[in-house]
Amino acid sequence: MATTFFRLTCLGSILLLSGFNGFKDKTVYPAGCKPIQASFQQGGWVLSPQPGDSSSPSSKLYVIYNDSQQALVLDRITASFPGAQAGWRSPIAPNRWSALMLNDSNFVLSCQKQQGTLVEQVNCKQKIRVCRIPMPVPASGTASGSYWLSESVSLSRLEKAIEHQNAP
Repeated sequence: MATTFFRLTCLGSILLLSGFNGFKDKTVYPAGCKPIQASFQQGGWVLSPQPGDSSSPSSKLYVIYNDSQQALVLDRITASFPGAQAGWRSPIAPNRWSALMLNDSNFVLSCQKQQGTLVEQVNCKQKIRVCRIPMPVPASGTASGSYWLSESVSLSRLEKAIEHQNAP
């Protein structure tokens, strides 16, 4: 009995010291970035308006974090127009960030892992974290539309890219 108590106490101490927090999301998001409610379709993450979202469709900046231990390729899933996927593939290394500016209201982001020439679709649910930063309506002369703002960068480089995007 005492040995079991000792083992459980040791295990509890190890978990406490190692930072175990019950599998809660430990991701530190950039300032102003709110984690979005996950909606999945075909294993991809649906980037769509959130409940209570009052910003315009042209002001969505999604920030994506690769929470897995493997390099991923993010891509767009379009069932009705497969050619519309062209140009969306973007690699993201483990523990790196990417930012996607979107005008589309329902953009499905797929996750793939690539080993050599073999590409395998994986479920985004356990691989990436996504948050959204409300963006002001773009001033005239600034880029608008849907595009990658930054790809596979450190958090500090991501924050600089976002600051630059917000600059007048």
